[in-house]
Amino acid sequence: MVLPPLTQIYKFLPIDEHWATSGQPTAAQLVAIKAAGYTVVVNLAPPDSPNALSGEAELAEALGLTYVSIPVIFDAPLEAQLAQFFYVMNANRAQGRFVHCISNLRTSAFAFLYRVIELGVPILEARQTLYQVWHLNPIWQRFIATQLAKRELEWSSELVPKTRQIKWFTFQDEVPAE
Repeated sequence: MVLPPLTQIYKFLPIDEHWATSGQPTAAQLVAIKAAGYTVVVNLAPPDSPNALSGEAELAEALGLTYVSIPVIFDAPLEAQLAQFFYVMNANRAQGRFVHCISNLRTSAFAFLYRVIELGVPILEARQTLYQVWHLNPIWQRFIATQLAKRELEWSSELVPKTRQIKWFTFQDEVPAE
């Protein structure tokens, strides 16, 4: 049996050699995930989401994968779900972790927060990965800003480029030395 490459999984994005994110994988792609060395699958989508893989938990477990479901309602992410995600990611840090939802939107936002808060990745670096997937809607912008603020980190501090004030002069003006 020829396995599909992981790059065919919707919005597949490797974070590092032990961790990748994506949208919803198919049953055949779960087999490829296992074959690629991932041992833990974390699903952040509710099981009744459109395009969810029916029986995913049973299929993953039959493949010998550890399966964790943290059903995050897209329009209502909760801090308790983020804490559960942090716990699962930290508890399995030595394992190959494959985290997904339906479109890698919830996943990329939680991954951003995990990388910044738990791993100490600079906001700008983590943001570049996040923006490979999507630019946040207002709900997720607030959620991320709130989580960062609780840890005395600023969502906007590194996201808005700092510019110098520019003074305009006419030809006759003398340009002051800086």
